[in-house]
Amino acid sequence: MVRPGHIAAGIGIALAGHLPASGLWLSSYYTFVHDASPDSLFMVDCLVVLLQLAMFASCAVPGSVLVLRGDRGLGLGLLFGWVTGIIALVVGTALIQ
Repeated sequence: MVRPGHIAAGIGIALAGHLPASGLWLSSYYTFVHDASPDSLFMVDCLVVLLQLAMFASCAVPGSVLVLRGDRGLGLGLLFGWVTGIIALVVGTALIQ
């Protein structure tokens, strides 16, 4: 049985994890465009990629394990939240450019 509250909790956990990664990239991009600081976005991009890999490891892998073990609510919530955060980062990037 899939409980909507568990799905919402999983989505909330995943989106809360995406906030630092997305916020770091968006704020660094903004300061780069307006203040030319940092000198290169490469380091910031590398940090965001590392944070997103950490998000994958902490959301998609446990979410898949939870779904396979029978806790579909929280597992699906983590997966949906992780995918939603990735889509929001891509759409946010496209909108500010």
